[in-house]
Amino acid sequence: MTQQNENNRMTFPDSNAPKRKDSDFDSFSHDNDSGHILEKSPLLKVDIWLVTQFPLDYMHIVCLGVMRKLLISWCRGPLNVRLCSRDIDILSNRLVSYSRNIPVELPRKPRSLREIDRWKATEFRMFLLYLGPVVLKKVLPSNPYNHFLILYVAIRILCNEVTIRDNLSFAKELLL
Repeated sequence: MTQQNENNRMTFPDSNAPKRKDSDFDSFSHDNDSGHILEKSPLLKVDIWLVTQFPLDYMHIVCLGVMRKLLISWCRGPLNVRLCSRDIDILSNRLVSYSRNIPVELPRKPRSLREIDRWKATEFRMFLLYLGPVVLKKVLPSNPYNHFLILYVAIRILCNEVTIRDNLSFAKELLL
């Protein structure tokens, strides 16, 4: 369960809550006493498991979730994580300068961070997997840059059918 607090931050107040199981939905009892479940989901009528048969969606979780949140925090987040306007301009100029060198296999050309509200998932993906490690170097402070590189390595492993075979546990370790 998430909640927004007064500082406009996403929090997980009950991080010790038990993980949901498919059987919780069979009995429709999980969290029912707490008032969390307000009505039955129409998906209960379909013969599927509501926990184990739904894949995690990389596009929404990583590209439009984590990567978008990081970039927006660096551009206009709290002062302790926000980059100065000059650094944002440097990043934007670097991104735009790479646009003429982007291969046709990538569906979009990089845009300025000033247009981040209109970025698509493929642009966040391109930033994370290809451009981010280069454009952020020597602009982002070393600690956040190193954390970004950890995310980059983990997602590179998970997005590659070959590297994931031998490195899945390493990627998991990086993300925990």
